[in-house]
Amino acid sequence: MALTLSRPRVFTLQPYGGPGAEMPSPFSSKNLAAVINALPQHIAVLDALGNIILVNNAWREFCRENNGPESCGLGTSYLAECERPSLYGAEEAGQVAEGLRSVLGGQADGFSLEYPCHSHDVERWFLMQAAPLVSDEGLAGAVVSHIDITVRVLLERALREEEERFRSIAEYAGDWEWWITPAGEFEYVSPASEELTGYKAQEFLADPDLVNRILHPTDIERYSGAMTNAVSESPHHYDEFRIIHKNGRQVWIGHLCRPIYDSNGNWLGRRASNRDITRQKGLERELRQYETIIRSTPDLVSMVNKDYTYQIVNDSYLTTFQMCEQDIVGKHVADVLGRVPFENVIKPRIDRCFSGETVVYDSWFNLPATGNRHLEVTYYPYWSRQGEITAVVVSARDITDKTRIQEALAHSEQRLQEAQHIARMGDFERDLRSGEGFWSEYLFQLLDIDPREATPSFKAVIERVHPDEKKDVLQDMERALEKGGSTELAFRVQHRNGEVLHLSGSLLVDQDDEGRPIRYHGAVVDVTPLKLAEQRLVEIANTDFLTGVANRRHFIDTAAKEASRSLRYGHPLSLLVLDIDHFKAVNDTHGHEAGDMALKGIVNLSNNELRDSDMLGRMGGEEFAILLPESDVQAAAQVAERIRRVIQDTPIKACGVELRLTVSLGCAQINSGPDPVDNLLKRADNRLYQAKRTGRNKVVASG
Repeated sequence: MALTLSRPRVFTLQPYGGPGAEMPSPFSSKNLAAVINALPQHIAVLDALGNIILVNNAWREFCRENNGPESCGLGTSYLAECERPSLYGAEEAGQVAEGLRSVLGGQADGFSLEYPCHSHDVERWFLMQAAPLVSDEGLAGAVVSHIDITVRVLLERALREEEERFRSIAEYAGDWEWWITPAGEFEYVSPASEELTGYKAQEFLADPDLVNRILHPTDIERYSGAMTNAVSESPHHYDEFRIIHKNGRQVWIGHLCRPIYDSNGNWLGRRASNRDITRQKGLERELRQYETIIRSTPDLVSMVNKDYTYQIVNDSYLTTFQMCEQDIVGKHVADVLGRVPFENVIKPRIDRCFSGETVVYDSWFNLPATGNRHLEVTYYPYWSRQGEITAVVVSARDITDKTRIQEALAHSEQRLQEAQHIARMGDFERDLRSGEGFWSEYLFQLLDIDPREATPSFKAVIERVHPDEKKDVLQDMERALEKGGSTELAFRVQHRNGEVLHLSGSLLVDQDDEGRPIRYHGAVVDVTPLKLAEQRLVEIANTDFLTGVANRRHFIDTAAKEASRSLRYGHPLSLLVLDIDHFKAVNDTHGHEAGDMALKGIVNLSNNELRDSDMLGRMGGEEFAILLPESDVQAAAQVAERIRRVIQDTPIKACGVELRLTVSLGCAQINSGPDPVDNLLKRADNRLYQAKRTGRNKVVASG
């Protein structure tokens, strides 16, 4: 250890009787011994020649433990003992003797030395200090003390080693690491700061406030609280913040901070690890979106683990079974749906799914909320990231309406087959050479012709064909007669009472050897029920099942056609986007049934203010759109204001209560450019959001 010359405290002796009194020869050892014996430090008093003239009890014990001067008593030359490597090592002994002579000779006001003193295989460290002892006559000797600093040295060594490990790891880690002193200055910043923030470590070291400046404004207060908590509340504190990268992008940070203390509980600063969790936050956001989608889908969705226990159910599942989430989640499937159905139906399919198979089946179920319904049930294996099937997702879709339509179509087809054999088919034939012909009785009925008033002929058929198709049917028949063979016909006939029937006909033309037509015969079938069913399917595909207005897809398709026509002919076209204010509160307060009735009421009130040429569509949830052909944005704003006012002034009855609702509307007029419909919707949407932001229950048509 190097000798340290310093200016420690100078011990000044005063005579026992006070200033001016005669001091005992050479000074009062008895009085001084009483003082130093009470001190815990190892203390020895030396005369001007370096001889020990006074020691305390702690010094004696210190010498015995560390092979010091045996007598530790008066007259022992401390300088001589220091020159032997007994109390100190060889190097330290010479330094102590040199320093002590400097103090006794008046060349130094004091010195100190930290040195090791290992005994009995135990590592120990001491701080040796020497200071001049001054009497009224001048320099009288020196005071030497030894303080055990083993704990401090070992702790400092451990802290240095920990810091070195921390720095070594931080230099190569992808996390942004730092160490901040109690004064708020950076002691260390890892190189990963540049990747995470865009700023180099040197910039943080030079500017401790840089962290606060790059924090997202809304996260500054929480970050300050986290820094306080890291010291006062818990040894480890984790929080998540946003920072603004140097390039302007927003980065989410997972911040783990812990305080560092010494052995006496003194706070040495904070160490923090900061990790980029932007992707994780994005995945969490997507997960929440997926959860929202799953919860809002009309399909019954659940997840079951390997113990046949429910993990997730969506809102439709709860509504259908008239149960709360706590009644299902965490419960065994058998406890919810019954032991017999579980053992006979559900469990075998779940087991097949856990083996990797996707299981699909449909069946009729008697459900608590909706009664007898036909469901298409699909069991999907849920694969974890480790490639294991950890759960089964069960999705049940209500296909009752679809099934009934399909059954109706099948029934119609069966009836058609029966009619072909019994009465639903009209057959005919005619000999072109003789002019003789025949129509069945039912053919007359199909064509709404009195057998007594007409002769069976092409002319009679054409007279009953719908005017829009008359020309095409006549051409088809003429071509069939010309080329011969079989021809299929499909056309409508219009009865005298205005009723329209859809007919399907088969015509077979016979020719002679020279290719001239000599006879034709065939059949006509009434396919009106089938056509109506097809039209109904199209209507179902284009209509929102709850409100009866156009669904989003049909609305967008129609808007695209209207936009094309508007831009081609230069006619105005406007669009309104309507959103019910605070609609969630209706569902939360009065239930989803009341919410459904409220949606229907809004549709009815809105439709009453629209023309036949206008189109109302449900875009999703409580949001609707209205297409206004031949209307500029000023006219559209007037329509929107009428709708807003009538909804505001008209209470809607739902589930025994009267709901007072308001709506916000955004208006926009089409303009040229790419994606005119998408652009029109976006501009109307932006104005709707402007109405929402500025107080709701209003119409915004510009801005």
